[in-house]
Parts: sequence; structure tokens; C-alpha cells
Amino acid sequence: MMVNPEGSSVASRIQMMVVDYDFFTTYNIAFIAGRDFAPERPTDTGDLTNTDQQARLKLILNASAARALGLEAQGAIDSKLLLPDFEVEGTLMGVVDDTMFESIHSAARPLVFILSPPQQENLMGFRSGVIKLRADAAEAAFTHLEQTWNQLYPDQRLEWRYLDDDFQARYQAEEKQRQLLTWFSALAV
Repeated sequence: MMVNPEGSSVASRIQMMVVDYDFFTTYNIAFIAGRDFAPERPTDTGDLTNTDQQARLKLILNASAARALGLEAQGAIDSKLLLPDFEVEGTLMGVVDDTMFESIHSAARPLVFILSPPQQENLMGFRSGVIKLRADAAEAAFTHLEQTWNQLYPDQRLEWRYLDDDFQARYQAEEKQRQLLTWFSALAV
């Protein structure tokens, strides 16, 4: 989506991520400036589909998005950002460190984070979620999750996987390449 600071005619394409209150804590993403979305602050919740609530839309950027918009993290808090694709305006309330959600071989993408708490109809139709578990409590947590899911969504199948497995699969080809290089290096010596 396109985003531009108020008063600027230049817009930058920035990927939007719809998150909930626990997103930054779950992923251990540090704030460079500003603050996180807070359930005790109802004004943090916005709605991209309701132009009457423009002033209520709160945004968090990652460092790459702040740079793309020409904003200095510390001085940008409370800046107005325009989202012309949705014809709404938002207020910047935080800037977070860049976090890799894709390959470590590519640069971090500019991201704008928008809050959509679970009790509201979400903005983009979530397809997945992340749950942070202690290893010693995983079995009990999965049992509880499955029971709760089946009560709420009896006609939809619950699927889960470990992020560690996803990371492992993503970099398995690179590990094979590293092993081949090691063998060729040993043969060359």
C-alpha cells in the first residue's frame, strides 16, 4: 500500500501487516521509539474501512519504513501519515527494529503495522497465527488449543507447525550446499 507523511507529495510503497496486541512481544521485536499497541487504550484501535475514524488509526513502522518515508525514528512519533489507498490518515505511535520474516539473504522490507485485536472483525482475514509456548507445556497447550478450536470452529480443520521446522526447511538447501563446499575443499587440500 502507499504511505506518505502529511505535507509530502511523495508516497512510498510499504507492506502492511495486521497484528494483535501481543505481536511485538511474541516475536521479541524491540521498539526504537514510541510504544506498542495497548488494550487499555481503546484509541489504539482503528478501522481502515471507516473513514469517520481516520483520526483513531494508529500505526507502527519498522526502521526500514521510517527510512523510506524520510522519518527520523525519535522525532517522528505523533506524525500524521496518509494512506491514500484507503483514503485515511493515521498517527505514528511507534518505530520498531527491522525483523526478518523472509530470507536472511534479502533486506528487511518496509512494514507498517496496524492493530486488529481478536475481538474485532479483522481487516484482512487472518490465515495463520503464532503461539509462543514453553517447551514443558506444549502438549497441554496443544490439547487446550485443539479443544477450544473445535468448540469455536467445528467445521474448520486446525493445522499447526513449528516455526523452527519452517526455518529448517527454508535453509536446508543452504546447509546441503555448505556440506558440498566443505567436501570439495577437503578434496582440494
